Amino acid sequence: MYKYLFIMLIISLCIGQDEWIYYNDYPRVFRTKPDGSEIELFLQGAFLQDISENQDKFLFTTDNNAFAGNNNIYYLNDNTLDSLALTQGCYYARFTQSENEIIYHKPTLGQGSLDKIYSYSFDSDTTRLLADSVSRFLNMYGIMSPQKDRFAYFKSDFNYSGSYEFFVVDIQSGQETFLTTIQMINNIWDPNHSVWATDNYIYLNIADSSGVQLYKIHSSDTEIPLEQLTEEPAYLKLLGTYDNDLDKLLLASGSNLWVYEFDLGQLSFIDSVEGPIYRQAWSMDKSKVAFGGRRSIWSSSSPPTIKVYDFLNDTIVALSDTAEPLFWLGGQELGIKSNLGLTPSSYLLSQNFPNPFNPITTIRYEIPEDSFVDVTVYDMLGNVVNNLINVNQSSGYKSVQWDATNNQGEPVSAGVYLYKIQAGDFFDTKKMILLK
Repeated sequence: MYKYLFIMLIISLCIGQDEWIYYNDYPRVFRTKPDGSEIELFLQGAFLQDISENQDKFLFTTDNNAFAGNNNIYYLNDNTLDSLALTQGCYYARFTQSENEIIYHKPTLGQGSLDKIYSYSFDSDTTRLLADSVSRFLNMYGIMSPQKDRFAYFKSDFNYSGSYEFFVVDIQSGQETFLTTIQMINNIWDPNHSVWATDNYIYLNIADSSGVQLYKIHSSDTEIPLEQLTEEPAYLKLLGTYDNDLDKLLLASGSNLWVYEFDLGQLSFIDSVEGPIYRQAWSMDKSKVAFGGRRSIWSSSSPPTIKVYDFLNDTIVALSDTAEPLFWLGGQELGIKSNLGLTPSSYLLSQNFPNPFNPITTIRYEIPEDSFVDVTVYDMLGNVVNNLINVNQSSGYKSVQWDATNNQGEPVSAGVYLYKIQAGDFFDTKKMILLK
């Protein structure tokens, strides 16, 4: 564990009524007012993972690529920044009920059925293995209890039968409880979300040959069977959320937006919206919900903007941001006086994301000192396609987008391309695939 005196970021806490919606636009975190009147840069060179309930602690990583090297988990508490150094990244990191303790999902390179979930204490600098043989694509977003004292996960199906054992783990004791076995299709291209609500049920999508529907299972009473809650439309996806204290959830079927109300056991249509959408974040009084999505690698269309649905007035307001909303916070105003100013420890060129892509992809790189930086795209014959960067840059976490055009602004054909970075004495080259 590395500990830093945090002097570049000053957080002033005061009671206020301002509300903000937070989202990642790597390598930056932004926040926007729910009415779209203001947009602010919140963190530079970071990927936001979690915010504590009282909004005074933050978890973030320096990359959103779970396989990136030197991808530390940073924990900001008051004026101190702690760091957990990882040899590679993590899919998610979450606060727990215990003071200064987190859990995180660490992938196993080349073994998607052998991922692991660990806890880590920033106080004692100790790591504990809580779950192994974790099925990667059924657990990518984490399933945390509202009290943050337990989490649920699907164990890998080593027989490839489509049967997945579902467990709940007590974080403090490490005790594992088997809930049930669920037969489902594991879609690695569109992983499912699950929500552990305050009614002690875990709401989850289960996919089979006929479609995707919403189910619920009790988190502790194994005598209560798995219950199917919806039957149509045929493809009904639960939107991911960090919120737990909910009495209803948003779901999407193509471009159609739905709400499922727990008390009524009822699914209701809201409206047709721009898609695809993947995530929801609720206002403090639960009268409004923000939802949004991300660019699909199979589509050339722009990603949908964040939208806010008002249940009281039955209206939808579109914001200018194209992102997945993560947190809707209010009650405390977080005044950001400066950016993080974190400096990488070494040069690094990351794999572009998304990859394959169509037509826009992002290339991220890290430079530990001020350097003249050249980032160029080549075809497989070594011909220059596009000079993306050719300037002096200060140290930090950087990114550049390529829109699949050449230096003349003309679209290029589908295929495999190379991108190369030169910064000081550092050279590196990687491949990327453009689809049409």
